[in-house]
Amino acid sequence: MVAAWRVYQENANLREIGQQKRLDEQVLKRWVHYLKPGTEFRPFLEKWHQADSSSVQRLAEEYQKIFDPIAKQWNVKLEKWAREVSTATREGKVPPDKPEFLGNRAYTAEDRFFAEVSFEGAVDNDDVVEHAAPFAVPKKQRGSVQSEEAKVRITELGQELEQLKKAAPAEPPMACAVAEGEMVEQRVFVRGSHQNLGELVAKQFPVVLGGSEQAPVTQGSGRRELAHWLTQPSHPLTSRVMVNRIWQWHFGEGLVRTPDNFGATGEKPTHPELLDYLATEFVKRNWSIKSMHRLIMLSNTYQMSSHSSEEVRKADPDNRLWSRFNRRKLTVEEMRDALLSLDGSLDLSMGGTLWPSDHRLSDKYGKRPIVSPEEVRRRSVYLPLILNKMPNMLKLFDFVDSTTCTGRRIESNIAPQALFMMNSEFIRERARSFSALMESGSKGDQLKTTTRAYSMALGRKPRPEEIKEAADYIQNYPRSQAASSNPGFTGWQSFCRILMASNEFQFVD
Repeated sequence: MVAAWRVYQENANLREIGQQKRLDEQVLKRWVHYLKPGTEFRPFLEKWHQADSSSVQRLAEEYQKIFDPIAKQWNVKLEKWAREVSTATREGKVPPDKPEFLGNRAYTAEDRFFAEVSFEGAVDNDDVVEHAAPFAVPKKQRGSVQSEEAKVRITELGQELEQLKKAAPAEPPMACAVAEGEMVEQRVFVRGSHQNLGELVAKQFPVVLGGSEQAPVTQGSGRRELAHWLTQPSHPLTSRVMVNRIWQWHFGEGLVRTPDNFGATGEKPTHPELLDYLATEFVKRNWSIKSMHRLIMLSNTYQMSSHSSEEVRKADPDNRLWSRFNRRKLTVEEMRDALLSLDGSLDLSMGGTLWPSDHRLSDKYGKRPIVSPEEVRRRSVYLPLILNKMPNMLKLFDFVDSTTCTGRRIESNIAPQALFMMNSEFIRERARSFSALMESGSKGDQLKTTTRAYSMALGRKPRPEEIKEAADYIQNYPRSQAASSNPGFTGWQSFCRILMASNEFQFVD
């Protein structure tokens, strides 16, 4: 630190002072860059920036006194972890994760200088990330500071690791799970403060919900008891909430229009007897969701069209009496799969994962690659999602915010969605391959091509005026403005994109 101060403050020659103090020239250069006052605001270096020739040695020693015990404590922690790993390996157990520097806030709070200069990538700091910190050695330069013996050993270990990866069995299917811990005696927090403890409370359900005649939980967390209580046949809410959700999935609205709120401030069911009947059947059929799907989808209500007479719409404008089927917009998953199925590119294979094979090798901050729904061809149900890194296509078309509990998706119809259907490369690719499929199957017959395109995209044959409009559009396309902005894009491709962007394709009647 003193040598660096002399270089940037007194204009001393870096090479000469490095030789004089037996300091590595490259390391000293990084110290100069780091300690020299600049645009970065580092409060812990304020005293240092105010140093003069009479105080610089004393201040450097003060930083050293703070730094040394923390570094020693950190090294002890790392040595303990290494011993635990060695023991776990010998006993065939899963070794503990390497301790994270940021996980111990005492270090960073006590000495920011230690945090910033000691650990490459340890904190979210541009200097550290860019290897400007004095103790950080960039990967490209690590060879210059390693001994020949260390280089040989690292190479051997790298080769051994590659062989182990090749010989290792396939990774088994993984799932999130919980493990029971020890029972904890819980006391009342007087006025909600954990520092003001009241009397002991038995582990059981609130009396207002579970009644006064309850056997307290004496083992485990109580999760199992909670599950049994929620699913007892006489429970008034669980079965009703679930069948209401199932109804909502099919009709767009539940019998209770506030699926997250069955309380006094929520809406009352439009058909309470029907809700009670479905809830009772749900329990009778052993809580089978598949059975409820079958029961609902075989009903007359489900099989109605969204088209109805003017008289019916006047009598039931909001369709609260289920006089018709609600017109429903496709979810983004349905729309994506439907677009991929048009040109036959949808991969219908079952099972497996779309995670890249090396996704578990991500860094300790959880930086995993995003699997784009526009680049893969598997069904949308297999798309892996990261809560705070939702793909743009999903966010644009009202995919739920996965960080919050959402009983019902918001359904929007906004301009950016239309622009996506007009301009995205994903839609352009679908239109190109769909039109090629249509033309190859019709062998140049324009009427057959149009009829086939309507049948596959919209599920019906085109009307005579639609056939004429399609023929006129394709004939005039080369002279249109759209053609000049889409070189290499044919009239048939443009026409197929129009079908994909139509309301009839994106809405279910």
